[in-house]
Formats: sequence, C-alpha cells, structure tokens
Amino acid sequence: MRKAVFVLGMHRSGTSALARVLNILGLQLPKDLLPAKDDNETGFWETRSVVQLNEEILGSLGSQWKMAEGIPDAWLESEACQGFEEKGLALLQEEYEGNGPFLIKDPRICILAEFWIKLVKQFNASPFAVIISRNPLEIAASLKTRDDLSLPHTTLLWLKHVLEAERHTRDIGRCFVTYDQLLEDWETVAAKVATSSELVWKTNPDEAQKEINLFLSDRHRHHRNTDEETLKGESFPGLLRNGYLAWQAIQEEDSPANRLLLDKVREEFEFIEQACHSFMREKNAEISHLHMRIKENSAKAAEEMEKLREEIRETNENLYYWESKVSKMQGSFSWKATSPLRWLRRLTMDRFR
Repeated sequence: MRKAVFVLGMHRSGTSALARVLNILGLQLPKDLLPAKDDNETGFWETRSVVQLNEEILGSLGSQWKMAEGIPDAWLESEACQGFEEKGLALLQEEYEGNGPFLIKDPRICILAEFWIKLVKQFNASPFAVIISRNPLEIAASLKTRDDLSLPHTTLLWLKHVLEAERHTRDIGRCFVTYDQLLEDWETVAAKVATSSELVWKTNPDEAQKEINLFLSDRHRHHRNTDEETLKGESFPGLLRNGYLAWQAIQEEDSPANRLLLDKVREEFEFIEQACHSFMREKNAEISHLHMRIKENSAKAAEEMEKLREEIRETNENLYYWESKVSKMQGSFSWKATSPLRWLRRLTMDRFR
C-alpha cells in the first residue's frame, strides 16, 4: 500500500522546508505546486488544488485559517462533507499518479486532519504524519510581518493548530520534529521520519547532502526565540503556558500521560472557545439587526427620494406648460396689438408714484 505522508504544522513553522527535504529524499510532490513568493522564497512545496479545497471547506463552515475554530464532529458524516470527499479523491488521483510514497502539505490540514486521513484511506494509501513545530513567538513575529496579525491572535492560532493536529493523528503512525532540529541536523530528522514511517529513502541521505545543505540556508530564518525567553515573558500566561509545556512534553515522548496533558489543555481551550463563540454570536446577531434597521431606513429614504423626484418632475412639467402658454401668448397678434396700451399704463403708473 502507498504511504501518504502528511507534513503538519502551524503556518510559518518550517513545513515548507521539511516538505522539500523529504521530497529530495524521495517523497513524491503534487503536480500543481504553488509558486514561491517573497515571504517564502524557496517555495511552499504544496499544491494549489489542496489549498483551494481546504479554503473552500473552511469557507463553507464560516471559517478560515485565521480563525481558531475546529471542525464540528457531525460535519464528517454530512452530505456537504461527502461532496468535498468526491472533490478530494479526484484531486488525489490527478495530483499523485503512480504507486510510490507521496507528500501532502498545507498548514490548514492541521484543522482538517480528520477529513484528509479519511480521504487518503479511501485513496488506498496508508497515512503517516510528521508534525513539525517552532517556537510560537517566532511564528508570531513572522505572521506579524506577513499578515499583520497580533501576538495574542497568533499564539491562540498556534495552540489550536497543534492541538488539532495532535488529536487527529493519534490513531495513525506519526513522529514529532522541530524547526530547530531540521536546520541543525536534518540527517537525524530524516532518519527519525524513515524509522517511524518504515520508509526507505529513494535517495540516499549521503547523496542528497549537498543539495539539502544548499537548500536549508539559515539566511531565510528571520526570527529567533529560546524556550526560556518564551516562558519568562508575559506573552504566554495561563492556558498558553500550559499548552506550550504540554506540547514540549509530547515532542519528547508520545506517551498516554503526555496525551492526557494535552487533553486537559484542549478541554480548557474549547471551554473558552465556546464562551467566545457564544459572545460573538450575540454580537453578530446585534450587528445583523443593525444592518436590517439600516436597510429598512435606506429603503424608506429611497422611497422618499423617489417621491421628491416625482414632485420635481411634475413641477418641471407644469413650468414647461406655462412657459409654453406665455410664449404663445406673447407671440400672438392681440399681445402685439395691445403693446402700446401696456406701455401707456406703465408710464401713467410711474407718474403717480
């Protein structure tokens, strides 16, 4: 059975760098790759069609990657989901021909992992996940530059992405790596992925060393923060701090005890998430009501404006009518014949003033 390797991680976590390294070692990339951009000069190594499908799915649920919302459990059994599954299977057939191991990468899959795992199984492939992480303060700094997102917003997004990715990959093979490990010792990372996934690299790491070393240039890394700096600062209070510590623990050992730590963080996060969503629903209802009032008032104002326009049209028509009457009267014989009398009248009136 073919192996489908998911590269999962929050945006700006090093997913692109890891995907390219695994591709050089032998994992098949999709056909329709996104082009490189200024914010990712070495390429994204993900397919346009996967990104578009993920955005379509999130949009249908009133969400997007910048919103810290998960996918409702019931959605996976819905007709809407089945429609997206058909699109996804067609996409996989188009993008990944052949029978070798292939790579799927898009940070949005962290939120949609359950959907994609189900999909690759229908595609007769065996799913495996490599979850890469990076210091969330570095992610925040990078997203501030790229998308102007605030630190609180970004750190909550980071926590939601890693919680969802970890939760939905528990029943498949997986391993955890970090961006620092990839840059400092990619050979060890590659060996860990190969051992955990039971893959044999098509290209020997020794043969790929020169190409990978040239690709993994440290000059593309613009932000650095240590774990000590992160935990000492005020950016990670309460929930975020607990989530960060639990995430560090699961990376060191994927054990039931460490999974339980993340479950507790997730429960707290979801409680806060539900409270926020409830508040937002109330505010959105108020906004909708205001929009309705504005729409109604706009309709009334438009009706009044139309009445005024009609009155102006009628006035203009009457004015034109009387101007025509006066013009005809002034051009008549009787008007011209009585002109001396009107002149005499004005003269007499002027003398007696």
